[in-house]
Amino acid sequence: MRTSNVATNVRAAESRCRIAVSDLRGFYLHAFGYFEHRTKELEREIAKTPPKNSEDESFVGDTFAELKLGKTQSGYLCVLMMFSALERFLQDIHDLIMFLGTTAELRNVTLYSGQKRLSLDYFKSFFKRLGIDLCTAPYDWASVVRLQQYRNAIAHQGGMVTESNYRVLSPYGHALGEQIEISLEYVTGTGRLIDQTVTRFSNNYLVELQKRNL
Repeated sequence: MRTSNVATNVRAAESRCRIAVSDLRGFYLHAFGYFEHRTKELEREIAKTPPKNSEDESFVGDTFAELKLGKTQSGYLCVLMMFSALERFLQDIHDLIMFLGTTAELRNVTLYSGQKRLSLDYFKSFFKRLGIDLCTAPYDWASVVRLQQYRNAIAHQGGMVTESNYRVLSPYGHALGEQIEISLEYVTGTGRLIDQTVTRFSNNYLVELQKRNL
């Protein structure tokens, strides 16, 4: 694979990730706005015409709950898919290195990779051997780990803070038994985090290959 093709593959992986994240930001902006508007609309309707009996009150309560659930699940979807987009990007670059690993210049990077599960920790140590330390500035690895912890809580505990995940979620201010809320600010901030991470990583990766005359 020639150098120009390597660079093309790296930039393509970066673009796929950034496009996916941009689409997710747009989706949540629309979904958040919709559920917020419907909630405020319902509040105005109740102010004008209060529930007349317990059946009406139950219906109103269920409607509020459904709107809140819709907003919560939209945020959860964004967290799951944003983390997935970042993971796919890292795996794309990992696979590219493994493809190039037959060259002597990258043998020290691929030699100890084995058949380990491609986790976030694995990617961190793998790319460090290449010369890219994701745990040091200007990378914000702590925020990437926080995204992973939210993703895990959503995927495995339905977004609840339980005894099994409290230890890793409590540093972010979450209490045991709490339902994690994903704010619009968190989604947009995470989008920026991923954009900056993949762009910086792509640049660093190509520099490391150039150092090895690849």
